[in-house]
Amino acid sequence: MELTRFSDKSHEELTRRFDEISVDNFDTIESTTSRTSIPHYCNNETKDDDDIPDTVDLRLQGYVLPPRDMGDLDEHWAFSISSAMEIETAWHNLTYEYLSPQFLIDCTKNYQQAYNEMYYYGIPSEIDYPFKNGKGECKPVCKGRCLNDNYLSYEFLIKRTLALLGPVTIYFDGGDLPFYKQGIIDGSNCPRSFIPDPSTWRKPWSAVIIGYGNDGINGSGTDYWILRNSWGDSWGEEGYFRLIRGKEACGMMRLPIWPSLQEPNGICI
Repeated sequence: MELTRFSDKSHEELTRRFDEISVDNFDTIESTTSRTSIPHYCNNETKDDDDIPDTVDLRLQGYVLPPRDMGDLDEHWAFSISSAMEIETAWHNLTYEYLSPQFLIDCTKNYQQAYNEMYYYGIPSEIDYPFKNGKGECKPVCKGRCLNDNYLSYEFLIKRTLALLGPVTIYFDGGDLPFYKQGIIDGSNCPRSFIPDPSTWRKPWSAVIIGYGNDGINGSGTDYWILRNSWGDSWGEEGYFRLIRGKEACGMMRLPIWPSLQEPNGICI
């Protein structure tokens, strides 16, 4: 087992770092999420990937700001979703600035509610709504519908979305992350069915997918996703980690969402 920034943490401290969400509560979150499915393909038949690249890394395209460190806060969704929106606005509006996780910390309680809040109020910039390293009073500063949240039902749709449209957030079993240093998380420690074991500290977590690739020559290795975490650039692979791709690993397909600044109508991926 590798030494990480969490190696000196007790079981109780690690448990507090993750949401206490039961299986029943998680199913409720999934069923009540306000989301729009985007068209699978224009003809809704082919899964041909010939028109998209074999690898994508949005960091190399200049859309991704340095990873943030959420410290000991519990609101991981606030950081993953605000990060995704930063990348989305950089991609489509060429606007490069940190957005406010503090707004989502103050005004929401979970991943699903954060998207619902942004649907109506958007998300302010870090300058307009500064980070306070704790929960405060909710003060919405944007009015009117500001984005769509689009649910992606298959992994190949996440791949195409990353290549053609923007980043994707996921809600998944993040129990491997405190011990992660480098490499590809293969999902062997977390069942695909995503049933957290209450006797362990394996708990839901949120991160943003910013790319994909393969660790072999000419695609002969393991397919993976590149994800940005919120524990600073000294954690993992300079603030990022890789998760095996094509296996629906660690329950990642429960709520993958592309937050878009545009209407989904007419978008064919």
